[in-house]
Amino acid sequence: TEQIGVPGFAVISADGWRSPGHRTLVVVGPARIYVATGDRFEVQVLAPDGGDPDILELDDYILDSLTREDVIRYFSDFRTIVNRIDLSTTQWNIPEGQTLPAITDLHLDEDGNLWAEEGGRATDDTGHWSVFTPSGRISATMSRRFRPFHIGSESVLGVWRDDLDVEYVQLRGIIKRGNP
Repeated sequence: TEQIGVPGFAVISADGWRSPGHRTLVVVGPARIYVATGDRFEVQVLAPDGGDPDILELDDYILDSLTREDVIRYFSDFRTIVNRIDLSTTQWNIPEGQTLPAITDLHLDEDGNLWAEEGGRATDDTGHWSVFTPSGRISATMSRRFRPFHIGSESVLGVWRDDLDVEYVQLRGIIKRGNP
């Protein structure tokens, strides 16, 4: 996991969910292992026989450059840090050419479809997901405040955070439109 440390706070770093740093995501299925690093919108599909991996990707995905504002937005979610230092005047060490992760989460649903959350800069509260089915790719959306833990055939189980960061466990139905 790439880490972006807060100057003066060696213990706290940006390496969690929705982090602006890249991290390796791994999902193990019954017959395949899925691996994504977030460097580009690409998931390697590894088979137990050790052959060449298949690649699931979005060719037209454009990476967003990591900015100082992205880092401040991420750390602003940690209220204990915000109360101690002024994030806007902090000197962040952001490497030249660093990008936001292309993939921020991976899930395998009960039907064997791989759900890959598109990273990048959020323009609203909607998280966009590419769902790779055996017959192709479809898209899905979920609130960025909702973090899924299990995706079934008909519902998604996860945690939703309100404006005060209070977490609620929720089971949400999946509305399917058309055939992939």
